[in-house]
Amino acid sequence: MGEAGVDVGLGVDAEQGGGGRGGHRHGPTDRRAAPAAPADFRAVRPGTRTRRRNWFDMDHPTPDAAITSLSALREAEAACTRCPLYRDATRVVPGEGPAHARLMMVGEQPGDQEDLSGRPFVGPAGQVLDRAILEAGIDRKTVFVTNAVKHFKWEPRGKRRLHKKPNAHEIERCRWWNDIERALVRPQLVVALGATAAASLLGRSVTIGRVRGELLTGRDGEPVVVTIHPSYLLRLREKADKEREYARFVADLKACAARLRQAA
Repeated sequence: MGEAGVDVGLGVDAEQGGGGRGGHRHGPTDRRAAPAAPADFRAVRPGTRTRRRNWFDMDHPTPDAAITSLSALREAEAACTRCPLYRDATRVVPGEGPAHARLMMVGEQPGDQEDLSGRPFVGPAGQVLDRAILEAGIDRKTVFVTNAVKHFKWEPRGKRRLHKKPNAHEIERCRWWNDIERALVRPQLVVALGATAAASLLGRSVTIGRVRGELLTGRDGEPVVVTIHPSYLLRLREKADKEREYARFVADLKACAARLRQAA
């Protein structure tokens, strides 16, 4: 999910993966009724594959027919053993936000602080994201935030747990939960924060610099916009670089907000 501190007012240390480089050793409203179908975004990037049917009307694989609410999804996710990551993580970290959020943001995975708290984007990268969302004119309370991988993947470094990038198998195994999550929330726009989230949503690897800010079609037909993960900003060393890239990140989020306003 997160990663750490832009030198534009956030005095935090760098983290990776949802909040987790360096650290210790060791939710949402239920959906009661299906909201209106999402807006039909037509300005999709040329060459991307589109599908005529709304992806929310399609059948999606469900591990349990009883998963008809976010609370039921959280309960099922808590018992997940679909990949080995559950063995070393403290707990699963489910998505969080309004049950009918129009905007969903997907990161890579929980970090150290997220793993300990059980909540997404609460570490340094989450602080960067919160500030960027605010500066983009978006109400943070209206955004559903989640991760492509729900368990913290890490490697020991002394007494610290350092983020380790999820592999393709782990991303694919967790997509099961993400598909259900999106089907329940039914966002009108999904923002992929970084390459891992983009791969999960698009079903292919992409170069962020080539597709950044463009409206793409997800593997299930959902509208997706790709931008950087806020942890990237925390890894930049030069103040000028941090400020420039942070401004670009805010601009990306402003463009997403504008798309939603146009679709309203």
